[in-house]
Amino acid sequence: MSAEPTRDPVDDRVQLLADEAAGLGRERRGSGQADRWLAVSGGIGLTLGVVLILLGWYGSARTTLEFEQTPYLISGGLLGLALVVAGGLLYACAWLTRLVRDNQQQQARTAAHQERVEAALALLADRLAAPAAGEAAPVVTAGGTMLHRPSCAATAGQDVRPAGPDDEGLALCGLCRPEAVAAPRPRATRRPRERKTA
Repeated sequence: MSAEPTRDPVDDRVQLLADEAAGLGRERRGSGQADRWLAVSGGIGLTLGVVLILLGWYGSARTTLEFEQTPYLISGGLLGLALVVAGGLLYACAWLTRLVRDNQQQQARTAAHQERVEAALALLADRLAAPAAGEAAPVVTAGGTMLHRPSCAATAGQDVRPAGPDDEGLALCGLCRPEAVAAPRPRATRRPRERKTA
């Protein structure tokens, strides 16, 4: 029986990151029924208002007597004007409702993208902080002033030893970048020298 290969959890997280990144452009669109009904109602109100104003004008234009023109002015002109104002307000409400909904969707998409970016950065930081498979602790050359990876080209052909507690103040090699394998160690604090009094 062949043993099943063990899956690397870091590779699984990289695959999850790739799947999440592929879905960055997908958007969910809301139904938007409220602004649609407001826009339809506003359009109907505006249309009826204009029609009533035209009918009132037509009725009052057929006669020269003021007492016959007054009913047309009240029923056609004032009611039509009220419908025009109400329809305009409903249409403005539909426009504002659509703006608010689009703004909320944009904020939700921005928050989701920010969470994905933060997860990607955390995954990248974990990947960089984790030592490579089979990577040993940093090494120091004899009389050297820097920490190196065991595979660093700068240490080729030289005698090296594993870094110990005495090497905590050494600089990190800029060529092989041993930060990923060097465990952070607190810097030693030096005691101030006591001055001898005469």
